[in-house]
Amino acid sequence: MTIELHQEDESLNLEDRIWLETQRLQRFLLKEKEEKKGRRKLLEIISE
Repeated sequence: MTIELHQEDESLNLEDRIWLETQRLQRFLLKEKEEKKGRRKLLEIISE
């Protein structure tokens, strides 16, 4: 996985960039987790 820096991030120092990318990654992982939970619920409904 590569970390893609957004245009507005170029003015930030390295520590701030890392913090920002960490926040983006956490949001991405949370979204993935919610989608997985939703698929699992859908499978439960279908298999009943």
